[in-house]
Amino acid sequence: MRHSVFWGLCVLFLLVSVTAAGAQTESDPETLPDITVIDTSAVTTPGQSVLSKQTLQSLPQGDGAITDLLKVLPGIQFSETDNSSLTGGEILPAEISISGGRVYDNSFLIDGFGNNSLIDPTSDNPASSTDVPGHSQQLFLDSSLVDTITVYRSNISARYSGFTGGVVDVETRDPEETFGGEISLRSTRSEWTSFHVDREYREDFYSSKEADMQPEFRKYYGNTSVDVPLTETMGVLLAYSKSYSQIPLKTFDDKHNQYRALENYFAKYVYKPHDDTTLRITFMSTPYEGRYFHDDVKNSDYSIDGGGWSLTSSFEQNFSLAKVEWLAGYATSDNNRSAPDDYFNYQVTPSADWGGRFSREGGFGDIEIEEDNLHLASHATWTPFTLWGLKHEWISGITFERVKADYQRGYATNSAWKTSDLVMCDGDDSFCIEGEQYAYSKVVYPEDSADAEISSVDLYLEDTLSWWRLAFRPGLHVSYNDLMKNTDYAGRGAVFYDVFADGATIFSIGASRYYGKTFLAYALNEEKAQLQRETRTIDDDGTLTEWEQITRTSFSTTRLTNLNTPYVDEWSIGLEQDLFGGRLTLSYIDRNGEDQLTKQVLAKDEYGYTYTEWTNLGESRHKEVTMSWSREWEHQSLLIDGTWQDSENSNEDYDDWLEIEDFEDMVWYEDHLVYRLDLPRADYNREWSANLIYQIELDHGLPLPM
Repeated sequence: MRHSVFWGLCVLFLLVSVTAAGAQTESDPETLPDITVIDTSAVTTPGQSVLSKQTLQSLPQGDGAITDLLKVLPGIQFSETDNSSLTGGEILPAEISISGGRVYDNSFLIDGFGNNSLIDPTSDNPASSTDVPGHSQQLFLDSSLVDTITVYRSNISARYSGFTGGVVDVETRDPEETFGGEISLRSTRSEWTSFHVDREYREDFYSSKEADMQPEFRKYYGNTSVDVPLTETMGVLLAYSKSYSQIPLKTFDDKHNQYRALENYFAKYVYKPHDDTTLRITFMSTPYEGRYFHDDVKNSDYSIDGGGWSLTSSFEQNFSLAKVEWLAGYATSDNNRSAPDDYFNYQVTPSADWGGRFSREGGFGDIEIEEDNLHLASHATWTPFTLWGLKHEWISGITFERVKADYQRGYATNSAWKTSDLVMCDGDDSFCIEGEQYAYSKVVYPEDSADAEISSVDLYLEDTLSWWRLAFRPGLHVSYNDLMKNTDYAGRGAVFYDVFADGATIFSIGASRYYGKTFLAYALNEEKAQLQRETRTIDDDGTLTEWEQITRTSFSTTRLTNLNTPYVDEWSIGLEQDLFGGRLTLSYIDRNGEDQLTKQVLAKDEYGYTYTEWTNLGESRHKEVTMSWSREWEHQSLLIDGTWQDSENSNEDYDDWLEIEDFEDMVWYEDHLVYRLDLPRADYNREWSANLIYQIELDHGLPLPM
């Protein structure tokens, strides 16, 4: 019955879109067209922040990552490791938490298209033998290509879905109307940096062999772009940028360089025959490569590849009944590792004399993971109308998305060795050194493949009803996916009261439910092959026996069960007030998260299988108070904001283990006993934070941020 209702709503929304498209534009030749004025101040309404193109250009650009620009906004938390100076050579965008959400709980949008990776965004260890590092974002757009960034933290419109944190909506810039271009270069390095490292860790830092401590680095960034107006109604923007870093680290008492590189290829075509019609076609490619090595491991160089490319199009048309936007796009991204196939844990002998206790060599083999995404959507902003004294402003839309993931792993081994003066080797046995040592045991990662896909449909309807000094915004977002077969109904509601009917003082209160995403990592892990263990012995005459697979009496595997979609319930209050020539914004957010994903281990069954299952046992609590005040003058602007927050999570991400009994455990924290759920979140949880931005525009339009 629930599915019948859902598909009936889909048909209704399609008919509504067709109706809007079928209505022709009618204009009174004596009436001027409406002009929409967009507020570009840093904070517009409680729970919503906007960074305009002018503001973005005045902020420090860093590595060109979009998330780095969000540090100036309230309610956004960065990891303590991101705030550290220990990893100055890294260039990938920082992960963020919005309104207490985990790093994978946000919805990233570029020109209306989703930019979230559904593979495994929590995987972050490049040296892992079984996984490849992921990221919450699929593509890594350079900030020089951005026109505006809008961040939604609370009271979020029914248009948006797939998040229990917040929404980061990025709009890329269109080609300029005049021919022109730009080029820029910048660099930083450890020699220009003053490190402040705790004395306890100072020696380890300056003699580091690991990438989580980088005492030396050199980082370079360059970009170029050109705007080409083809005619009065069409133009093209072409751009390229590259971030590159070199990170020397110690290995075998010498230094060896690691490297990181992130590129952006960007092309955008815009055709606007008249004010009512706009066509945009955008191509973007953002390949990333990181080159690593295992410390004190010979011939261990390996590379991690990420990023991908997308081709998207949007068509906007103003009709008499509505403004309709159609979106169609395809994106693909990779998480790959290229590494030696065998990892040898040699004993120290004359032929393997480079180690201390062991002489190690090699790597953990190749892994390729590809994610393909097809996105189709239609959005309608209906012409306002008045009925029975109430002004109505409707928005509606429908989205279809299909995501497919493919996993490929090459054959790889990890071997343990014993010494023997008698051992004799076959000529082609790479697991034997004659007269010195041989591999007696090895873990085998068999050649493997897995795939998973998910199709989802989302639709929404929202109305803003205005009467007197009141505005009420009810909305509903309905979503369905065929992997978990969940149909989720997310109600949204907000009330706004304009105290003096002049916009100077506005109170707001809202209550909403937000549903998160379903990740393909769940289904992929269920299909992955079990690793194997093989062993062999040596005869008295030094002859090695054949490898034999160890018969297993127990198996650890992952099993996908029926899961509910994680969600959070939110209520919030806010105040906007004209003050001292600027705008003061205050807000309070209270969120309860339920059905959050976590893992649990079941008892061994009669066949010897021990299953790891994802469950909905996780919970979260978040409270947040934000304040901001901004003012703009002719050539100056000032923004002050501050945040207080308290976040509590039963688990940090969906790979953490959690049992029902854990909720009854009490721990000693700050001189008293507390339940585990009441512990503050370990990261992304600075209790207090504040920002002050003062910008002066000098002669010739040169901005000077402070």
